Amino acid sequence: MELVELYRKITELSQPICAKCVPPFHCCHPVGCGLATVWARRVYGTELEYTSDNAISTLPYLTKTGCTVAPHHRPLCSLWLCPEGEMAAPAEYWELKKEIMEKEIELGDSCRK
Repeated sequence: MELVELYRKITELSQPICAKCVPPFHCCHPVGCGLATVWARRVYGTELEYTSDNAISTLPYLTKTGCTVAPHHRPLCSLWLCPEGEMAAPAEYWELKKEIMEKEIELGDSCRK
């Protein structure tokens, strides 16, 4: 399975967990948005557009229903769960996370050769 698909699948598992928090998605941080902006540009050549539905938000991609950035454009956020979220994560989440990490390490190693 390709990385894009793996990131999509892991986000499908984690997004509902984060949506149940009070307030929803409260672990999101502006640093994650900044990293996503740089990653999308550097790795995929994609310029992200701000999509927040809150005019004063410091989270430019977060809406009431979650992040609007494609999961593979925000790898650190896609793999993040708070301790409570980790407890709620199904076994499939951990299997996908392991597979993603292995593929990312492989890609990193091939870049260094």
